[in-house]
Amino acid sequence: MTTVTTTAIQQLLRIRLVVAALGERLPKPWWRSQFLTSTGLRYMARIFPRRPLAAALESVTVAARREHDANVGAQSYHLFRLPSQLEDQLAETIRDSGLDASDLPDSTEGLTGALAQFGSGISLSSGSGPKSLGCIKEVLNPTTLGRIAKLYATAVQQETRIYPYFDEAGDD
Repeated sequence: MTTVTTTAIQQLLRIRLVVAALGERLPKPWWRSQFLTSTGLRYMARIFPRRPLAAALESVTVAARREHDANVGAQSYHLFRLPSQLEDQLAETIRDSGLDASDLPDSTEGLTGALAQFGSGISLSSGSGPKSLGCIKEVLNPTTLGRIAKLYATAVQQETRIYPYFDEAGDD
């Protein structure tokens, strides 16, 4: 993998982690799980002592995937359902570099701020529900990663739900 791809994969993983944690901590949660809370992480550490955060993220990803699939369909790609090659790269990144619970802000405000950093300088129209971001080939583009983060951060601020998704790559 090139350095650019490695950096983009790390950013994608970080966005997934932050959105996953945010979705379960909101006053009106986007999905019903508590794996990425302090209590959930302590519980996961008992079962998965070597990689509790990775196990927690995988568990929340399943819950978030179901929520997104219900709103955009299982045929579309989104932050919690990516092509198998990208999912493999995310898993490899977790395995090689690991995840540390200190990577995760404690508060909803901290999590929203972390998302806002990825999406800084990007302006988007507000909205809720499914939002197409084009072709899945663009997912690792830094601007696209910023758009994903900005959409979720805006949804939190507006107390709504958004489901950014990608379409299958067309034949070239």
